[in-house]
Amino acid sequence: MKWILIEKLLRFNRWKNKKSGCCECFWPGVDPNEIVKSKEERSFKYSQVQKEVKNRKKNKSIVINPHTKARY
Repeated sequence: MKWILIEKLLRFNRWKNKKSGCCECFWPGVDPNEIVKSKEERSFKYSQVQKEVKNRKKNKSIVINPHTKARY
């Protein structure tokens, strides 16, 4: 957990980041630790998809004319 709840106020909660030491305010129902976790999951999924894309076979093309391409 990177974020620690410092104080609860009427309209927002004040959280402190343990890593950088800065404070930020979030709405009462929002947990910044959950936001960080969901972003990490999305970036992990994206990196896994990119690995699959790199391993795919690419279409090779022969240039007969600069304006047309024939694919095999």
